[in-house]
Amino acid sequence: MQEGGLGVRSIAEVSLVFSLKLIWCLFSEPHSLWVRWVKQYIFLRESFWDVRDTGLGSWIWRKLLKLCTLAKQFVRMEVHNGQNVRFWTDIWHPQGRLIELSGEIGTLKLGVTRTALICDVRNETGWVFRRCRDGQMRELINLVETHRMEENTHLQDVVLWRKNETEFCKHFSTAKTWHRIRTHGPSKEWSKVIWFMFGVPRFTFITWLAIRNMLSTGERMRSWG
Repeated sequence: MQEGGLGVRSIAEVSLVFSLKLIWCLFSEPHSLWVRWVKQYIFLRESFWDVRDTGLGSWIWRKLLKLCTLAKQFVRMEVHNGQNVRFWTDIWHPQGRLIELSGEIGTLKLGVTRTALICDVRNETGWVFRRCRDGQMRELINLVETHRMEENTHLQDVVLWRKNETEFCKHFSTAKTWHRIRTHGPSKEWSKVIWFMFGVPRFTFITWLAIRNMLSTGERMRSWG
């Protein structure tokens, strides 16, 4: 309403928000029957970010796959014991997915398989990588070793969802997600004059039409003919 509208949310934007919530469920609700079926028959040991459309999923599944790029802006993994976060393909590092930084060749140069979990690559003494002289791989190792994690072998890894530009939270917020993906417009100074707590909806709506020059006046009706 502050942007000059009626406060009615776009159906397309609302549909997009709840599609993103399904993606959130893929990461945060491993015991869901739908999630277990998807991982068993569609993922085939791949991560959501790498799985391809094989024709097994429904139309909504194909829609979710098209949202991968957008979803990457929202999903983050908080590492504790490292038993549920993939080293290469999950988004746990601030720089993004490590497989996209190194390429597939990185799995060979560092001696870490593509499906390896963080707990497979890290022990009590630190990270375990194959010795490598490649400059790109050395930069990657430096990024990994300088990244501080809240490690705790007694805690499970946590899935986070973007709350705002700098913060992530442990739950999915429909309102905050919609606010981030919706089309924003400039605020209108007259919005507070029309929309207020004790305003009569009928009169408020007519005033809104008048300000937007949308009333069916006689002059306007003559132009319809």
